[in-house]
Amino acid sequence: MTSDYRLAAIAADEKGSIEPLFDIILASLRDEGRTVVGFIQRGACNDPGCPETTVMEDVETGERIPIMQSLGPSSQSCQLDPDKLARVTASVLSRLPALPDIAVVNRFGRAEADGGGMRAVFETALELDVPVLTAVNEDYRSAWTAYVGALSPVLLPASPVAVLAWCRDTLEHSRAR
Repeated sequence: MTSDYRLAAIAADEKGSIEPLFDIILASLRDEGRTVVGFIQRGACNDPGCPETTVMEDVETGERIPIMQSLGPSSQSCQLDPDKLARVTASVLSRLPALPDIAVVNRFGRAEADGGGMRAVFETALELDVPVLTAVNEDYRSAWTAYVGALSPVLLPASPVAVLAWCRDTLEHSRAR
């Protein structure tokens, strides 16, 4: 089975944050004149009165969208707000027809493992032949593998050198088609 060069996941460490790596990758791609669409997760909403602790940041505009909902201090449920995540997903989907160089989906996580989240971004981007870069923690690696099935995506180490090499190789391969 061969790897689908258009799809890569960074093997993220649950203990560490993947966002600094995405920041390096995005800055390098921008410096090279590449167009990138998508969102990366940030740990906190710093707006006054904002109860949410997680926001999604648009990699093009910098807009931050809080994606958590307050379920009360005793709640044990996931606080991800599906409506807000749907807004983020719709935003990316609306920009894919412009055929950016790469789409970034911060991570394949619980929502995607459960069958929702930003799965439509993966699917639409690949249908349009737009490479997709994401991250996947160990907890969701088996769900990721089941989801992508026969595509056999590339699994990258959390290294700027390795991720940028994949980006450049993928863009070169895309141009050659």
